[in-house]
Amino acid sequence: MYRVLLTLSSLFLASDALAQEKLDPPVLELTPEWLETNVNPRVLDALVDPDSAKIVWNYSTVLQEATERLPDATGRKVETKVMFALTCGTVNAKNRMGGYNGKTFILVAQWPDRLVMNMDDEAEGLRTMCGDYIRRGVIVPRI
Repeated sequence: MYRVLLTLSSLFLASDALAQEKLDPPVLELTPEWLETNVNPRVLDALVDPDSAKIVWNYSTVLQEATERLPDATGRKVETKVMFALTCGTVNAKNRMGGYNGKTFILVAQWPDRLVMNMDDEAEGLRTMCGDYIRRGVIVPRI
């Protein structure tokens, strides 16, 4: 099933995210070392054959701005601008038939109050989003 992800916020609020958890304090530079420690275990848990996985974090981190509805001091939700860190990586692992699937994008976003990851080889919007960021030079390969 192909899903069209119209906005960043719809992607990050999607219910099929691999993981969404609170981290304190927020990380605004998603280094390969940090990603290997904090994201790789969750990616491996989602794979049929985690021992065959080849996970690569070779793209830079970009800071993005978004608007979220957050509670103010009175508890009323108001639109607030927030910054979040975004990067893409790739994973290739064996499927149930024993062959490699091919590279699948992993999108990681560190918001001020949560970490959101999405990896789905059927999420056309995710491939388009990571591919578009790479083509436009928003995220670039790490040197």
